[in-house]
Amino acid sequence: VFLSADLFNMYVCMEVMGLASVALVAMAGPAALPAAFRYLLVTLAGSLFYLFGVALIYGGWGALELGAAGAVMEATRGSYVAFVAMTIGLALKTALLPLHFWLPAAHANAPAPVSAVLSALVVKASFFVYVRVWNDVFIPLDKSTVALVLVALGAAALVWGSVQALRQRRLKMLVAYSTVAQVGYLFIAIGGQAWTGAAYFALSHGLAKGALFLAAGAVAASVGDDLFSSMRGRFKELILPLLAFALAGASLAGLPHTSGHEAKAFIKLSAEINGLYGVGYLSTAGSLLAGLYISVVFIHVLRRPEEQGQRPPARPVPMGMSISALALGALAVGFGVFPEVVVVLLA
Repeated sequence: VFLSADLFNMYVCMEVMGLASVALVAMAGPAALPAAFRYLLVTLAGSLFYLFGVALIYGGWGALELGAAGAVMEATRGSYVAFVAMTIGLALKTALLPLHFWLPAAHANAPAPVSAVLSALVVKASFFVYVRVWNDVFIPLDKSTVALVLVALGAAALVWGSVQALRQRRLKMLVAYSTVAQVGYLFIAIGGQAWTGAAYFALSHGLAKGALFLAAGAVAASVGDDLFSSMRGRFKELILPLLAFALAGASLAGLPHTSGHEAKAFIKLSAEINGLYGVGYLSTAGSLLAGLYISVVFIHVLRRPEEQGQRPPARPVPMGMSISALALGALAVGFGVFPEVVVVLLA
């Protein structure tokens, strides 16, 4: 998907990626099958919308290569229909509100390493395709209305996903709804034409979300499940995954000198240059909400357990998963220390 420069090849690669993702979600067992089946239907529906747009482009202009299609594209009714269809299809795959309904169950019920890959990488692939289509194919179209719609939907996702994360009683479900919220930043970046900020944020979010899901998996392997009630009073036993969770959470909350903070700063700057002055307030609100739902986890861990009887001791935390989560969390923070270097690498 990332290497292709052909609209139809991108479709084929996204299909292979989507079917593989569904199979990985289903590996969790019978409890994950409804979420996997819903994910299958959604990824196929998104692909059909995308393919419909590709068919209109090929039928109208006879080109599938991105540069060639952009060179011959004209602002016709068919071009606008193709653009809207591909926008819907790729927004469905990227889980932009209100097309996010499949994501929380799929990410929360998959095995933890699978959840990490789905949130950190798979969601970004369809977003990347949309960025390429926006910039390289539909060049002559007036996209200002769509840009405003994307900013509005991104803002709604940011708030709604964060509120839903605060309401959860499972660690992985909290992290899954956090993905719904953070995807909002990506589409706010598109609407504000913050291309550097979007790339920086995609990298930052991928590192942080990989760390969060692996930390959640380490917690579940240790205490038996990812319910907050099972984690209470186990701070010392879960110190390594909680440290990884704290590092990744600091980046999501946009604390200074983290990659999340620097990415949001780029998004805010580009959006304000393009006249979207409210993006800064949205960014601050999203950071505060992220800080709240990350703090909720530690509040639960530090509370005394509700049950009076003796609980079984926690099993040893899986060291490989903890170290992987710590490494990703450290990178999510560290990539904000020298933002100029990261921007050069992303370019």
